[in-house]
Amino acid sequence: MIRKLTLLDFENWKALRIEGIKNNPESFGETYQQVLNQNISHLETSLKNGQIFAYEEGEQMSGLIGTYTLQPDNMKHRINLFGLYVRPKHRRKNIGNQLVQHVINNLSLEHKQIRIFDRPIQIQSTGSGLLRN
Repeated sequence: MIRKLTLLDFENWKALRIEGIKNNPESFGETYQQVLNQNISHLETSLKNGQIFAYEEGEQMSGLIGTYTLQPDNMKHRINLFGLYVRPKHRRKNIGNQLVQHVINNLSLEHKQIRIFDRPIQIQSTGSGLLRN
C-alpha cells in the first residue's frame, strides 16, 4: 500500500532514510551525518514544500519517494522527484516503479513537467550486471 506521510511518521521515515544512506550513499544528496542530525522540523519543511509517500507492507515502510515544486513562480509547473529508496530485501518487486507511478497519477493539474532526479542517474557495475541507482 502507498500512502502520503505525515509528521506522525517521522521516526519510521528517518530510520528508512538512515538505512538508505548507509546502503546507497551515492544516491543521496546528503551525508550520513546530515541525515542523522535531521529532526522533525526537517520533515515538516519537506511536507510543506512537497509530498512524501511510503510503500508499506503491513506496518513497515519498505520504500520512499518525495516530490517538491520548483521555485520561483514561473517554474511551479515543474515537479521534482527525490529520495526514491527501496529496502534491498524488497527490491525487484516493482515497488520503485509503483511509487513513481503513484506520484504521476496523483499530480495536481498545474504540474506539467516531472523531473526524475535533479542530477544524472548513476550506473554501477555489480560484477554480475549493471545496477541503476
